Amino acid sequence: MKIDAKKAVEIAAQYYKDISGERANATVEEVELDGNFWVITLGIADSYSIMIGATIPRNYKQFRINSDTGEVMSMKIRKA
Repeated sequence: MKIDAKKAVEIAAQYYKDISGERANATVEEVELDGNFWVITLGIADSYSIMIGATIPRNYKQFRINSDTGEVMSMKIRKA
């Protein structure tokens, strides 16, 4: 059974947390079904900026997730 967009976003956020060791302060920026893959872009906020109340710069991470299995195939930096 194919996973839906909501599940793909959850998988991407959890993967980022697991691989980085950080709690993801993430926003969903883009969701796209590309053939058999969900392409999910998350905007990740710098934790320090959030703590001091500064303007929050975001780094964009793009995840490619198999829509059949939910396996993360790649995570890369996406240019803003």
